[in-house]
Amino acid sequence: RAAACAAAAADCAVLRECAMAEARDAMRDAALLALQPWEWEVQPIALHPSIEPPSDEALESFDPRALPFTPHSAAELRAMDSAGVEAALGPVARSLGGAGVGAAEKANTLLYCESISTDARMATALLNGAIGALAARELRSAGSATLRLRLVTLLALLLRNATLLDAAFCHELLMPSLIAALQQRAATERAARVRRRAAAALGEAVYYSAAVHQDHASAKPAESSGGAESSGGAWVVPEAALVALVAALREDDWQTAAYAAKTVQNVLLRCTAAREGSVADALCCAPVLAALISLLARRRPAPVAAAARRASAAAAAAHLIRLRPSLAHSVFSSGNGSSELGAQVLLAQMRGDAPQPAAAAATAFLLAVSDADARRRLS
Repeated sequence: RAAACAAAAADCAVLRECAMAEARDAMRDAALLALQPWEWEVQPIALHPSIEPPSDEALESFDPRALPFTPHSAAELRAMDSAGVEAALGPVARSLGGAGVGAAEKANTLLYCESISTDARMATALLNGAIGALAARELRSAGSATLRLRLVTLLALLLRNATLLDAAFCHELLMPSLIAALQQRAATERAARVRRRAAAALGEAVYYSAAVHQDHASAKPAESSGGAESSGGAWVVPEAALVALVAALREDDWQTAAYAAKTVQNVLLRCTAAREGSVADALCCAPVLAALISLLARRRPAPVAAAARRASAAAAAAHLIRLRPSLAHSVFSSGNGSSELGAQVLLAQMRGDAPQPAAAAATAFLLAVSDADARRRLS
């Protein structure tokens, strides 16, 4: 009889554990269903209107009379063949990198390049050609804050609109230049704009690299052609870029931090798992989750901008917990960079008036409490 009772107790324990596992899985499934369609959509990072609303700067245009070349429109360039486009852009590159070219001419040429950079074909040609390389080099050496702003704005627009990016150029020249621009400090609004745009451009480059690397890593062996490009090895994001991105999440300037959060959201939302060695694996860590929750708790921006920033930070946190459930317990621990627990921050967002951050915070909270260790911290 004692043996029978012990066996029955063991059976009950197994059934109870199974029931708890099913309940946990059901909670997690419910949380994933709660993810809104916009939380699964990759959005442009650079010059995102909810982060940097259009300003007087956006109304600036180039002076065609002061350009030493014929300023063809994007439509005119699209009508040309590759040789024609190359011939038309050659004088543009010389106006940026020629000996003795002044800052005013360079700035005017950069404004012209911005005017054609919204076209995907032109953006791809500019970014991967002489003009992209010149802009990246000049960004590190230019002394004028005005010129640096024009350079980093062009690079951000090109990265947003281009359809292809050369791996060697991206990792060996472009990313180091953007990281250097992001790390420079100066107490002026123009210098702050340079850092913001650098964060946005770096985010676009990191997202592109992560997406290409992920696509190659998840491709079937039969679909691979066997080179470094096909294996995705050329698209392993440099550690320095990820360090700079995580540091940007903690920037006092909320727009710089918001660009970093948007990058994390874009990278993580298209991942089904945080594979070892991937960008998602590097980003799914306690410091990033803490930085996102801290950003979520900030209250300084205007209401509309604050709602957009909080929505992005909450959505990024939800995807991070989705991919790395073992970090859920940190939501109920102190030390997240805010005076409040992460759970308190999420609950405060859920009770707020803005629907998007409330929905994203609710998803993050549900995903967190579906973890057994996190639930124990609540008891």
